[in-house]
Amino acid sequence: MIPTEDGVTGIPVGAEVKVLVPQEGGKIRVEYKGNPLILPASQLTNDLDLVASLTKPAAKPATPQAVAPGTSTAKAPASQAELEAKREASVRETRAKQFESAIPQAEHRIAEIEEEMQVSMRSGNRAFVNGQVVPNDNIENRGRRSQIAALRSQIAVWRNEISSLRRGSP
Repeated sequence: MIPTEDGVTGIPVGAEVKVLVPQEGGKIRVEYKGNPLILPASQLTNDLDLVASLTKPAAKPATPQAVAPGTSTAKAPASQAELEAKREASVRETRAKQFESAIPQAEHRIAEIEEEMQVSMRSGNRAFVNGQVVPNDNIENRGRRSQIAALRSQIAVWRNEISSLRRGSP
């Protein structure tokens, strides 16, 4: 996920990123469409087969076939169903991890915006109200509060989505 002035932009599963610099704590600085960001190494792979399996659309259910008397087809469909269930669980977990990695970035951006507001207030951004000098609630800080509210809302959505993905809901 990429924090922007309007919120956060997602990176699709299987998107190609340019690796810039390994970081401490199992993270890697990468670039996606000109945007630098830091991702957990666990979300990056060179395995193109894995990427293909995660990005291909889900297979349509097979149509029932005639079965000769005395033969069983339970083994093959169960095996295929198990593979599909594992693939879907892997896709859901990958998406959940992407949302989880975006939350600290959004929280960090909130802290930065809050600090910008404090600097604005300390740097002489004052108004004279009822005979007293008070911090001026200017348009710039109202915009910052709006950004913070949008980021907090997005974080709540991501947390709900993580819960839903981990429960196995689509």
